[in-house]
Amino acid sequence: RVLLDYACTDSCLDLSDWLTLENISRDLFWINVRNTTYFRTHPFGHPQPWWRKVFVQGGGLFVLLISFILVPFFIFSTSNPQVGVLGVPTQIPQTLTNIKHIAQSVTL
Repeated sequence: RVLLDYACTDSCLDLSDWLTLENISRDLFWINVRNTTYFRTHPFGHPQPWWRKVFVQGGGLFVLLISFILVPFFIFSTSNPQVGVLGVPTQIPQTLTNIKHIAQSVTL
């Protein structure tokens, strides 16, 4: 539609300027539609309801973003089976003592 309007209308604008003008008019239309539907349910000058400020616009978005960042850390840190296990061995396996005896017999 925009290209047909551009081709059929006498204007001093080139195509990029015409597209910019159409983009501005489209944005103004959507702003007008949003404002008329919003002010139909919320009259101009009245304070915002507390639940909208806390849950939708401010606090809820903050908690959602923080949970996206922190929850994976808690999930993957507690799912590790080595949590709470010391890394120091308590006894030497038998294979190591056998290797030790073999190494001593070879050096003799």
